[in-house]
Amino acid sequence: MADAAEAARLYAACRGPQYAEARQLLEARLRRANKTLAAHNPGLTVRWADIPTLITKEER
Repeated sequence: MADAAEAARLYAACRGPQYAEARQLLEARLRRANKTLAAHNPGLTVRWADIPTLITKEER
């Protein structure tokens, strides 16, 4: 789960056109992590809607 959460936080931090490639790599990483999580417990997956919440929690 930590890998999915970390990928989501990094994805949210990669703003702007200069980070397009980084976002693509992070999307793939998040999909892989979610696939693993879903196999064990679907409730633990990181949804795209959760990403803004994750970055907000980290800044507090």
